[in-house]
Amino acid sequence: MRSRCASCVSPEYIPPSVGNYFLAIGIRFTSFEMIDSFILVTATFGHRFELDIVGLSTLVLPAPDAQSAGVTPIAEVQLALRATFIPDDGFFGISAQLTRNSFLLSRRCQLTGGFAFYTWFSGTYEGDFVLTVGGYHPQFSPPSHYPTVPRLGFNWQVDDHVTLKGSAYYALTPSALMAGASLNATWQDGNLRAWFDAAINFLISWKPYHYSADFHISIGASYTFHFFGTHHITAHVGADVSIWGPEFTGQAHVDLSVISFTIRFGSSGRNKIEPIKWDTFRQSFLPDDNGKICTINVKAGLTNKAAAKDSTDATTQPDSNNLGVVNPKIFCLTTDSVIPAQQVYRGEQGQNVLERAGATIAFNIGTMQLSNAQIISTQRIIITSDGISVEEQFDFHPLTKNAPAALWGSQVQPSLNGDQLINNLLTGYEIRAKRLDDAPHTDPINYAELQQAATLDREPDAFRWSSLIPFVPQRADDATRRETIHNTLYNNDVAGRRTAIASALLGDDSLNLANFSADDFLSAPQVNELIAR
Repeated sequence: MRSRCASCVSPEYIPPSVGNYFLAIGIRFTSFEMIDSFILVTATFGHRFELDIVGLSTLVLPAPDAQSAGVTPIAEVQLALRATFIPDDGFFGISAQLTRNSFLLSRRCQLTGGFAFYTWFSGTYEGDFVLTVGGYHPQFSPPSHYPTVPRLGFNWQVDDHVTLKGSAYYALTPSALMAGASLNATWQDGNLRAWFDAAINFLISWKPYHYSADFHISIGASYTFHFFGTHHITAHVGADVSIWGPEFTGQAHVDLSVISFTIRFGSSGRNKIEPIKWDTFRQSFLPDDNGKICTINVKAGLTNKAAAKDSTDATTQPDSNNLGVVNPKIFCLTTDSVIPAQQVYRGEQGQNVLERAGATIAFNIGTMQLSNAQIISTQRIIITSDGISVEEQFDFHPLTKNAPAALWGSQVQPSLNGDQLINNLLTGYEIRAKRLDDAPHTDPINYAELQQAATLDREPDAFRWSSLIPFVPQRADDATRRETIHNTLYNNDVAGRRTAIASALLGDDSLNLANFSADDFLSAPQVNELIAR
């Protein structure tokens, strides 16, 4: 037992890390008496948090008890699963892949393929995502951070002469949707060989709507013989068809071994993709509610959530004009716009341009065929107090996001190998109150001067000590303490004594508490039990 435990915690598999913790939970279960599964959930936390799930599921048809009677399974599908969530890296991904134990109809018909969904919500690749089943378009070069997924397909050696192969894929990225499939059949007996090939690949975009597809089909046979060397006789018929639209247009290239020719059909030439109008763009890609296009969120410092239920999302607040009660020391606001900004101004009037260092302010709307020079996108941040502009009392730091190139790029037609994202687009600002100067303080007194001064302990009756009445806090909730403070502020007897003390200390200066209210406290202070009585 000790040796097994020691091998489990070997540094090769779980290296030691001071301050980090590791938790693992595994479970094995059976579904519908046909699917046998095992899932292992692991979590690491301490310096950073990471959640991982790995699993393996096996489906056998018919059920395993039928195999004991000598029945050959119709199919066995074994799927390996992995999911990862890393908040610090802004990453969530789930992927699965068929193992080599998967087959259909015959153990010689091997099944392959997998799927993956990756999304990045912060960090270098923020805003990027990919969903794929079986991989990508043959002409698409996936970025290095995209998952590698094998084709969904089968490879069946039917007998010694016949081989069948098939594959399919589907992928969705920020720029395009792609899908395709292929089928290959080969028969070979000695030097005689025959084949059939078919393939199709689609590429589709939505706004503006555009599609393109390529079809390939080929049938052929060949014979190899040896007579004064090796010779091949081949005959084949094939066609490559390309279509695109709208309007529906295409061409077909036909190859008959001895002759080939091209046929064009549909609209003449390559159709120009018509850009969409602003109304279509607005309806398709922007929020229906104008108030959600540009929002204000309380990032830090919220102390009273009565008027702001969620400090990270202003859209959930019952009153968008009231952000709640905040702590000015750590108070932080953020603005966020769905539409990137080229210029951001401070104040209700004037051209006080805010700092934009590190932000990308040049972008296009390719779907409308609008260049950066044809776009005007500005934000203006106005902060007032009692109707007076106070923006100079705050610091502004630019916030950026990565956005799909299909939305803010320059191309009206999706590009397989173009940029998937426009990086660091200016979308908002982080707003914090400026740090105030240090509060005034008393200058230090020279120690030598204190030594030269006459000491009060040499004077008779210099000190008269009185018993200090201890402070006993009232046991009451926040509302009761506020009510007690309010009552003492406006009690005539208390107000008279307070005025007398203020006159003795302040002289001609008056102490005016007319505009003070107990509701002005962020949190009601403790109240002496004697006052409460």
